[in-house]
Amino acid sequence: MLGYSTLEYFDVIFASMKAFAKYQILTFFGPNVMDKKLLDILACPVCKSSLSYEPDNQELLCSPCKLAYPVKDGIPVMLEDEARMINAGKTSKS
Repeated sequence: MLGYSTLEYFDVIFASMKAFAKYQILTFFGPNVMDKKLLDILACPVCKSSLSYEPDNQELLCSPCKLAYPVKDGIPVMLEDEARMINAGKTSKS
């Protein structure tokens, strides 16, 4: 087994299988998936309201504040300075 103990060998196989499974999930669902549990925990830092996820723009939306928080590389950026205002027809960076 190329100098590996049996336990080390199975650790390498398990790590490879785990990485492959994660790749398959991301390939199937795509990078625009927001974890439901994470979305349930997150709140607007300004008004503490719940947020909704907009996968097309990769943003978390707060309806009461009319703010859109960006999601960069799957990580929500929950800073008011990074949010943009949501207007009726047009959007702008705050």
